[in-house]
Amino acid sequence: GGVGCLPACDEEGQYTGGCWLANALTGETKFLPEVSSCYGWSDGGGLAGAFTDEASGFLAGFLDRSGNWAIPPRFRSVDSFLGDYARVFLTTGESAVIDRGGEVLLHLQGVDWSRQQASDGSVTYWDCSFDRNQSQWSVHGVYDAELRPMDHPAVGRRLDFIYAAPAIRDGDRLTIYDGPNTYTVAVDAELYAYKSGLVTFRDGEGRQGLYDCAGEQWIIPMKTYGYLYSAANGGRTVYWASRLSSAGSSYDLLDERGVFITRVSGGLGELRDGLVSVRDDLGSGWMDLEGNWVFRWLFPLGDD
Repeated sequence: GGVGCLPACDEEGQYTGGCWLANALTGETKFLPEVSSCYGWSDGGGLAGAFTDEASGFLAGFLDRSGNWAIPPRFRSVDSFLGDYARVFLTTGESAVIDRGGEVLLHLQGVDWSRQQASDGSVTYWDCSFDRNQSQWSVHGVYDAELRPMDHPAVGRRLDFIYAAPAIRDGDRLTIYDGPNTYTVAVDAELYAYKSGLVTFRDGEGRQGLYDCAGEQWIIPMKTYGYLYSAANGGRTVYWASRLSSAGSSYDLLDERGVFITRVSGGLGELRDGLVSVRDDLGSGWMDLEGNWVFRWLFPLGDD
């Protein structure tokens, strides 16, 4: 957002206390004498978590873009906002959830707080605890977008995955919770990524595949490719999948149904207005979704 916060230092780089607020868009700076550090304005809502200095008790709150305390420092620590809510640790050691006005709305049973957006656009918040010995998350509660408790089938259970998507493994079957929908997939692989009902799985050999939960079919079967990447724009999605061979690495460009479009020896990048950026051994440029070059800039050749 063009706003940053840097610790104040002397000419030798030694911290002297306080922080400087800098606005890259206006060039304005402001010295914040009681702020020792801040997390940055990355949540999109104009608030940044920040700590006071030792004299002020190392308490945490949230600064606005002008460097003023939007939520006064009265917490032991704070996380960045996930949507309209942020997890904080109270001075009592308890974890809780606050709104953008700083009001404590919910006391958590666990210490992990996750925001999940389902393929239908609905949002849920998960109160969990991570068991490092079992590598699982215990689900203490699931809440809707208004922080109302939900009668969710995952409450009281232990999840194998939470950040890609809430999911539980039972042998070779994986149950995925996607908002109001529950999908079960029979696959001997790990859940790598999830978006809008499409799951990227990865096996122990590093091979990946793409599965359509609603359609109950593989778009890109397992063991076909190595890493899968995606880009979306204007309602379209494309995938590029890595191949390794004795001739070197290459990427296949695939459409949203996994249909092969073309192969390039270099790499693919963003999708914009129906064109995908491409870089190969000869140059770079933009290609349409039928595999035709629209613009191509060739690397200069040597003197030979």
